[in-house]
Amino acid sequence: MTALPVPTFRRVGGRLRNVAEIVYSAPAPAAGPGLGAKARRTAYVVGSALAWAIATFVVIGVLASIFR
Repeated sequence: MTALPVPTFRRVGGRLRNVAEIVYSAPAPAAGPGLGAKARRTAYVVGSALAWAIATFVVIGVLASIFR
């Protein structure tokens, strides 16, 4: 098994932190009275749920490959 140097983990962690800050600093779309606003809100909620599910599987896969 090849060990990665610590600075690599720090760079990856910094990039992930930057992406998370960008994603979570943006306001969620409001569900207004219009059909377009409700569709945007629904797409946001469904997209968020899918993103969390995919991220969970990626993390589990990475941990499984590290600790196998």
